[in-house]
Amino acid sequence: MEELKTKVADLADHTGDVLDTYYRLAVIKFTKKSAKIATAAITLFVISAFVLCVILFIGVGLAIWLASYMNAALAYFIVAAFYIVLIACFWGFRKKLVFPMVRDFLVRKIDD
Repeated sequence: MEELKTKVADLADHTGDVLDTYYRLAVIKFTKKSAKIATAAITLFVISAFVLCVILFIGVGLAIWLASYMNAALAYFIVAAFYIVLIACFWGFRKKLVFPMVRDFLVRKIDD
């Protein structure tokens, strides 16, 4: 009978160890996935900043180039109107294109 009590006590200790190991494994997996998502977000932010600078300089260059053919103010207004059209298109397609892309990106990062 004493041997059975010892085995039950050992089993309880091992069960506690297994549960502790599963808990630590879950924490490690969560930390790994969080780090991947944070790294992807930072990378996306930096790349977006560079793309914004490129778009800004392309817009200014285009406006200066158009100014050589017409009134300078009109050239800047044309470039601004072009950007407004792009913003309107982006806003119109955000539910069909942007949200699914962001959702799929996040799901892929979580599944890795």
